[in-house]
Order: sequence, then structure tokens, then C-alpha cells
Amino acid sequence: MLDLTPTGLRLHTSATLVNCADLLRKGQELWAQLPKSGPIIIEFDSIARLDSSLLALLLNWQERAQAESRQLELRNAPANLQHLASLYGVDNWIHGLTTS
Repeated sequence: MLDLTPTGLRLHTSATLVNCADLLRKGQELWAQLPKSGPIIIEFDSIARLDSSLLALLLNWQERAQAESRQLELRNAPANLQHLASLYGVDNWIHGLTTS
């Protein structure tokens, strides 16, 4: 589902309305264990399904990172997440979600 890495979090499950509340809770638990400085890196690994609720989750994490004067960075963001972000006009709000 969501694991702690040395520099952030690794998401390796579907991220839809069905489980985003669980992801938010798990993310809050793991957040306290993150390093206290440097960027927070969100790694994507084999995301089978996602919807716009993942964008809301990422925006929540971004806001939290900014409150701590840190940057949220995405690695291996799925193309369909980038497409959704572009459709909703938030692709420039989250570092790592720029579409080509």
C-alpha cells in the first residue's frame, strides 16, 4: 500500500476513492518518521488503478511539505496521473507532474 523509504514514501497499490482515506491515514502515520530535512520523495511502483482522489492526496501532502518548508517530489509518476492532473489544471502545482 504505502511504505516508508529513506527519503519519503513509496506508493504501490491502487489509489482510488475506495482507498484514499486509508492512504491518507497511513501517510500521516509514516510522515512522522520521515527525515526532518530535504525533499520528500513520493515513489510510484506498479500503480494498477488511480483516479482524481490521488490528486487530492498529493495536494494534501504538498501542502504539508510546504508548511514544513520542504518540497514534495514525485518519481515515476504514471502517465495517467499526469494526464488527470493536466485535465484538472493542477499539473504545475505538484513538482514531478509536468506533462510533455
